[in-house]
Amino acid sequence: MAILHKPKCSTSLNYRSKVVISKQMVLFHFKTSATCKHIIIHFYVYFCFIFFMYVYIFLYGFLLFNKLDEAKKCIF
Repeated sequence: MAILHKPKCSTSLNYRSKVVISKQMVLFHFKTSATCKHIIIHFYVYFCFIFFMYVYIFLYGFLLFNKLDEAKKCIF
């Protein structure tokens, strides 16, 4: 009879280990999702910064080129 029945000790330890593993998995999931969100936010911020810098440089160069063109027309 003793061989057929598992002792309560092992089942409680098994349950506890499962709970610990599930807690670690949940914490790992939250950590990874937080880092993924962090990476996505950084990528979004850098992308917006670079995009607006390119737009600013392009518009500034375009306006400067137009002013130079108008200045050439005035001079010649």
